[in-house]
Amino acid sequence: MRPDNIKSIFGEYLTLKKTEYAILLNGNWGSGKTFFWKETLINVVKEKGLKPIYLSLNGVRSIDALQQQLFIKLLPVIGKQENKTLKHATTITANLLNKASKAFIKIDFSDIFKGVSLDALNFDKIVICFDDLERCQMSFKELLGFINEFVEHKNLKCLFLADEEKIKEIKKNKDIGYNSIKEKTIGRILNYEPDLETILPHFFNRYKENREYFSFLKNYQEYFLLLLQEFEEKNLRIISFILENLIKAIPEASTLEESYQKEIILFTIIISIEFKKGKLTSNQYQDYDELDNMLSYSYSIMDSITKNTNWEDNQDEKTKNAIKEEDDLPARVHKLYLRNRITEYHFYPSIYSYILSGYFDQELFKKDIDSRVPKESKPIRDLQQLTNYNFRKLDNAMFLELCKNVLENAENGIYSIYEYERLADFYFFFSEMKLISLTEKTINNKLFEGVNKAAKRKELNNHSYDTMQHFKAGKERTKEIRNEVFRLHEGIKLSNKKVESSSLISLMRSVGILEMKELFKKNKLNEEFLLQMDEKEIFNELISSDNEVIYEFNQNLIERYYYANPGSYIRKDISFLEKLKGLIMSYLENSDAEMGNLQRLNLSELKTNIKSWVEKLAKTEFSV
Repeated sequence: MRPDNIKSIFGEYLTLKKTEYAILLNGNWGSGKTFFWKETLINVVKEKGLKPIYLSLNGVRSIDALQQQLFIKLLPVIGKQENKTLKHATTITANLLNKASKAFIKIDFSDIFKGVSLDALNFDKIVICFDDLERCQMSFKELLGFINEFVEHKNLKCLFLADEEKIKEIKKNKDIGYNSIKEKTIGRILNYEPDLETILPHFFNRYKENREYFSFLKNYQEYFLLLLQEFEEKNLRIISFILENLIKAIPEASTLEESYQKEIILFTIIISIEFKKGKLTSNQYQDYDELDNMLSYSYSIMDSITKNTNWEDNQDEKTKNAIKEEDDLPARVHKLYLRNRITEYHFYPSIYSYILSGYFDQELFKKDIDSRVPKESKPIRDLQQLTNYNFRKLDNAMFLELCKNVLENAENGIYSIYEYERLADFYFFFSEMKLISLTEKTINNKLFEGVNKAAKRKELNNHSYDTMQHFKAGKERTKEIRNEVFRLHEGIKLSNKKVESSSLISLMRSVGILEMKELFKKNKLNEEFLLQMDEKEIFNELISSDNEVIYEFNQNLIERYYYANPGSYIRKDISFLEKLKGLIMSYLENSDAEMGNLQRLNLSELKTNIKSWVEKLAKTEFSV
């Protein structure tokens, strides 16, 4: 129900002389019910010449405790019509509270209000708002029974704020028949849905003193509103959290082009929502979980734009965006936020880590900006803009310019080798649809030349490679370029294998602890890293090394498997780990005399850890 309609109904309720019922304002946690009361409904109460009282039921455990809180709230609005006993209690309380504030006297309110009853009050001019009904610790039956005495017999105007679904979930409320008890006291339920168009300016006004940030928010108010509505995010606590996170980035980002500023807004909103909803946790602040590789992930899902693939046309939006239990984080983020905005998405490590950890690294953010904005990033932006379903929205001249620029960049080997099948797919489609004048043969020749140039940089991306493997049966006309990418990938892997393997052995021998840590960090999500190692060489190096090397080797592997789903990306480690564990077990069983106690401890701990890592990898295996 729209806030204006609720305001009207509530106003009519307040004008009735004999109501004998309360109103329940129902809405999800964080939807802004309390905000609506304080900003809107309380003014309606005052306009009717009534006195508003607000009381949170959160944590209230008994009728006595509730009565005490009510008395304290009612004291300032007691009128001349009240009886002498209540006036006496009021005077005593006022005096004691005054003394307590000066001398820290402990007050027992049960003594103050002995002999005093709420029945002594006249409720004609009072409106009480009871918030957090679902968080009350009392029996729901007892609570409503107590309040009903005043609602029904003394015509108290009463408003409850609650998330009714949460009340229904509580077992004891189900057992006593929540609905039947509710009906006696609550005469009308108004379902509250926040009006973000009205609420956002109120939130922005909190930052009026920070002129730069306030101006930024006002400038992008429509964009904020568009994204929040698109993502169906109405939780005001989450929106407040988003604004608090974004404020850190603005001083550095205020001079950027609009497209970059929108990128930062979009990214901050997505990560803030996912963190607040518990899909990201604080201990993941260094684990990006492939959120930094969403463009490749998006393409693997979208698969093809050719006329033979009618994926977009044959499913309704609800089916395409449905979140499944088996969906990993990238799939969830793509479905919820990026189906139509993948080209506007960019991963900012500094903002990601700040939202999850609470620490904002200003220098890291500057580096993020520097790496994002330079001229070299234009080819990537052009690629993103052209090779997605939204290319149909482009201006004709812009489309042709992008086609020309992207193909030139591709021919010069600027892009990653894993982008070339996608490029072939799109350009073949453009050719088939007569959008460009190039033949498939010409396109193929240019891409083959470019992908071989790109391969000289020896850059591996195993996640992109596996994605291509998964979809390799789907595209006959891109088969040649795909096979070339596979061939180049294997060649780069072989050349890198000797380099990485010899590097680790060398660092273990020289006790290069920091360098070894950096090597593991660099290859954190590279499932070929350990697979390409010779487990016998590593084992021989371990047993001949100092205890520090064994310990640090163990710690590096702990870091490698620490995050939630390592099996999604590095399951191939199992083969190496199983073999290494076998060698360590055999050594521990047969080499007592040759081993020091600390070496035995370190190797035993490594063996035990390997067992748990193998189980975790197998349990979290990625499935598309």
